[in-house]
Amino acid sequence: LMVGHRSGLAAAGIAGELAQHSETVRSGLRVLIAHLHVHDRGGVLALQHEDARYCTLAYLIHHHDTVGSTQIADAAMAILMAIMRRLCGTEWVPTEVTLARARPRDVSPYRRIFRAPIRFDAPRCALIFPARDLERPIGNADPLERARLLRLVEDLEAIRKDRGIDPLDRGGLILGQRAGARLRRDLSGELPGRHPRTLPCLSI
Repeated sequence: LMVGHRSGLAAAGIAGELAQHSETVRSGLRVLIAHLHVHDRGGVLALQHEDARYCTLAYLIHHHDTVGSTQIADAAMAILMAIMRRLCGTEWVPTEVTLARARPRDVSPYRRIFRAPIRFDAPRCALIFPARDLERPIGNADPLERARLLRLVEDLEAIRKDRGIDPLDRGGLILGQRAGARLRRDLSGELPGRHPRTLPCLSI
C-alpha cells in the first residue's frame, strides 16, 4: 500500500502522463485504460458507469494465484488514488473504497491514504465516486504535451506489435472483456438496485 502511495502517478508510466494532459477526467481515464498495457499488463482497469449518480473505477489482477496478489492490489489502489487526485485535485475523495482483502490488523494507513469509507472483504478492488467528477476539467493540461505523448505511445505500440507482443492481437483484449464481464456481475450483486453500464474496459 505504501509503495503504491509513494510511487503515485509515476507508477502508471507514459499512460499516466498522458492522462494528466487530457481535457477532462473522463478522457484522462479513457486514455489511461487504453494505453496502460504499454507499461503494465498484470491486470485490468475497468470504468463502470452504474447509473446517473455513481461510477466505479476497479482494478482486477489477471491471475488471482499470483504471488503477492494482495499486496499488488493494495499498491494498485493507492496508485489509482494518486491518479484521481492528480486529475481531480488533491482534496478529492471517493464516496467509498472496496478492497478484495481481509481487514488488516492496522487500518490506519488505509484511512490516511483513502480518506473515505473502506469496505474490506469485497468482491473487487474499486473506487466508487460521483459520476459528475468525470466531467471535471484537468488543471494545467497541456495540449501540445498531450499530442507529443500520443505520438510516443503510437510509436511504442508499433514496436510492441512488430515484436509480436501487441496485447490486442495476443488475447489481452479477450482477458479484459472477460474480467469486465466478471466485474459487472460482481457489481450487480454488490450494488443492489443499480445496473452497471460498461464504459472502456481494456487489458492493461
